[in-house]
Amino acid sequence: MSAKDALMNFSKKQIKSNEVILRKSNDKPEQDVEKACMPWFKSTGFSMNVVESKAVWNNKARRYLSGQTVSGFTDSAGCTPSGIGSFVEFKAKGKRSSLKEHQRKFIHEKIIKGCFSCVVDSVECLEKTYQMWNLFMLDGERSQSIAYLLSILPEKKTRVDKDLDL
Repeated sequence: MSAKDALMNFSKKQIKSNEVILRKSNDKPEQDVEKACMPWFKSTGFSMNVVESKAVWNNKARRYLSGQTVSGFTDSAGCTPSGIGSFVEFKAKGKRSSLKEHQRKFIHEKIIKGCFSCVVDSVECLEKTYQMWNLFMLDGERSQSIAYLLSILPEKKTRVDKDLDL
């Protein structure tokens, strides 16, 4: 390679590095669901907060600090209008089944304790789930409300061999 070729390659790289590259930003469909659900919570009388459970950069410490929640903690937490604990996990539209096992265990535990806890992929899903749960609670059917939330909790993912003919 001659000096002229090297200089040409360098120039091409410099021109490319100065170009503005338009990239598609990462879609965050779970955040879209969160943004739709949070106003619904407020309008319905819930007291809910979004929980950031992943590691966060701390300028003072000059490093990432681990999240302050237990593994599987939901995307939002708070209480219903009647003061019952509420834990809601947001998933992308049609992706409720992508619930991880540690998230499922956390939600299951909260349901068993009598909290309103669920996985939603839209504000409509949240509204329907709450209305059904609340009907049971208003009728004094706590065990029915628990059974309802458990029945709509996405199942554990199981691995099935593709070679098996079931």
